[in-house]
Amino acid sequence: MPPTVILLAGLQGSGKTTLAGKLALWLRKQGNTPMLVAADLQRPNAVQQLQIVGEQAGVPVYATVAQATGSAIRFAVARDSIDEAKRKLHNIVIIDTARPAGRRYRADGAGGLDQGRGRSRRRSCSSSTR
Repeated sequence: MPPTVILLAGLQGSGKTTLAGKLALWLRKQGNTPMLVAADLQRPNAVQQLQIVGEQAGVPVYATVAQATGSAIRFAVARDSIDEAKRKLHNIVIIDTARPAGRRYRADGAGGLDQGRGRSRRRSCSSSTR
């Protein structure tokens, strides 16, 4: 059975890492086997902060050592962490991620995520031939 995945997303500095640790501790005390995932790869020391929080909660942390930008690497880390959770029999995965301040994420209709700045992007399709 695949693990339950909880994705924490929001602006930097909104308390996601602290929430991740508190949630992991509570879930562990309830008899679950959570695993924290460090997917905030842009903020300096974000991975180390989650490792400290995980250690304090007694919960393992899946982390990569490379600092990188772009959603593709964050999605790869999340995907790989779920595979790791399956291998190590963790039943809950808590993914701690962040996005740059001032940006919004919205569904793009194709099932992916599109980074926007609050403006809708519309494409006009003309069926007339001139």
